[in-house]
Amino acid sequence: MSRFRMESDGDAVMTVPQPIFEVVLPPTLEGWDQASLIKWWRAQTQYEETIRERCQWSGEEYSRVLREIRTAVDPGLLDFLASYEIGKPKDEISDEDIMAKIKERCETMNKEYLANPAALFSQQLKMDLTIKDVPNRIATYFRLFENIIAENGFQENLGRGDTKDADYGARMKPRTKILVENLDRQCYVTKLRVCWSW
Repeated sequence: MSRFRMESDGDAVMTVPQPIFEVVLPPTLEGWDQASLIKWWRAQTQYEETIRERCQWSGEEYSRVLREIRTAVDPGLLDFLASYEIGKPKDEISDEDIMAKIKERCETMNKEYLANPAALFSQQLKMDLTIKDVPNRIATYFRLFENIIAENGFQENLGRGDTKDADYGARMKPRTKILVENLDRQCYVTKLRVCWSW
């Protein structure tokens, strides 16, 4: 007689749930253009948060589970970084060296819009009036604004920064001006119609 309870087809009845494993791999860094780096940085941040959460419930040590950044860099790009950007032999490059260069590159303004950032915002910053839920519509508008700042390297001048920074108030003025100026005219018309209907 078997010590397991058997189903009619001969399979053992499982008394404990089967563990579910999810393979979590770091994002691969393949390009050095600003858009690729920003996309990679976001994916890397999400990867690190996923690993941190996993370590909290599994009890594993975070630094042992997290893969090094240099292992996720395309070998050709790593050669380029070693020779032209960092100036160290490939074997001596640390994750900190790579992240410092990525941060420097991501936070450098996009030269295409440096002369006229207002043109960039007027082209890309639009409130989506098809979203019926007003708080969600506003949140989407603000998130789009933050993405435009991040993707074009405007953090130095338009980044939110810390509320304790000495120039926090000075930073908020141009941010607010851009947000208000780029509200779609249709948004104003819709608001006026709502006000008139009362």
